[in-house]
Amino acid sequence: LDGKVDSVRDYLFGEYTSHVPVHYLPQRTIRDDRYKLCLNLLLAPEVLARLEKEGVDPRGEFTSPFSDIPAVGLYDLKNDPYEQTNLAVEKKSRVKRMAEVMEAHLEKAGAPDVRQDWKNKKVTAPVSSK
Repeated sequence: LDGKVDSVRDYLFGEYTSHVPVHYLPQRTIRDDRYKLCLNLLLAPEVLARLEKEGVDPRGEFTSPFSDIPAVGLYDLKNDPYEQTNLAVEKKSRVKRMAEVMEAHLEKAGAPDVRQDWKNKKVTAPVSSK
């Protein structure tokens, strides 16, 4: 009522996992009052290594709509609300800090680790719809 806004939480977490073959790109996100970190799990090194070993092109048909999405994206929502400039390389310490908070949250919540599921063959690449 007095115009002041108190923060309800320090972070907001998000998840996206579509199982439609042409839109498959599992993501986990965390944001604070200024920055948003997006981790695109299909593009994680341990997942890419397994896919390559199995002869699957991770940038192939089933991810083609997302072929230019980075594995890690950090965006300054105050100065770049449309998330056009990825700051992950310039702000590595912020990426590390936010990723650690997200990993702790996911572990505490008992969320499955999609990267480990891929590595341990609990998940398979989507089948082409053609």
